[in-house]
Amino acid sequence: MKRILSIVIKIVIAVAVFSLAVIYIPKLFGQGGLSIFTPRKSESGNVVVREPAANSLKSLPFSVKGEARVFENMIAYELRDAADGFVLNEGNAYANAPDVGQFGPFSIEIKSLRRLPMDGGVILEVFNYSAKDGSRENQVVIPLKLAKQDFQTLQVFFGKQGVSEADCMTMAAVPRIVPRTSAPARESLEFLLEGPTRTEYDEGYYTNLNPDVKIQRLAIENGLAEVDFDETLEGSVGGSCRVTAIRSQIIQTLKQFPTVENVIISIDGRTEDILQP
Repeated sequence: MKRILSIVIKIVIAVAVFSLAVIYIPKLFGQGGLSIFTPRKSESGNVVVREPAANSLKSLPFSVKGEARVFENMIAYELRDAADGFVLNEGNAYANAPDVGQFGPFSIEIKSLRRLPMDGGVILEVFNYSAKDGSRENQVVIPLKLAKQDFQTLQVFFGKQGVSEADCMTMAAVPRIVPRTSAPARESLEFLLEGPTRTEYDEGYYTNLNPDVKIQRLAIENGLAEVDFDETLEGSVGGSCRVTAIRSQIIQTLKQFPTVENVIISIDGRTEDILQP
């Protein structure tokens, strides 16, 4: 009898703790009651976002995770300033579905901003583009708040329509605002390799670098930056203007830092016979 009574008491305590958690945890970490526990779904149910929770306070970098069943398994996202709709970050990710018509998980890491939000409020939108007409569909909208952090602005150099065509060495800088880092030069190069965002492409920015280039080594000492890339950097690259532009994008991105006066670019350790016109 005592054992049964003990079990009953434990069950009652567990139910009480769970009930309190349901009531108070959402109040601590976000508005909207049970929304902190409940995934956000598109109206069709084809896109499910499990994190972040609606109205939660996030610091950069943060992850966006969920499942999707969409055309070609391609998910898109935008992080907008809640005050004026300015696109702070955007990109794409694949939902790793086992077969056509099945759900697949996706994971996105938001690492930077194009500018700081006016009052900290942001809107995360996850969706896909329609195969029929390119319009947005299966959209999930999640309001968030960005925490105050010690940010720094990195510059990434791209070509710009109307400017770079006349001079292959002339590039234009775009910002990437990130939490202060001990390796800003490498992080700037990583952003360079990612290329312009969709909005920046629409604004006329473009990159001369191939996709999927990897940094194998970066060392900065006594004003000299030595950066080694894999062979993807020069794959199918031809023409003196494009070769000059590739070098210029890399060099200008590194020379934004006062510790860099000169840059040596190599591919798999080679410096003499690379990036030939």
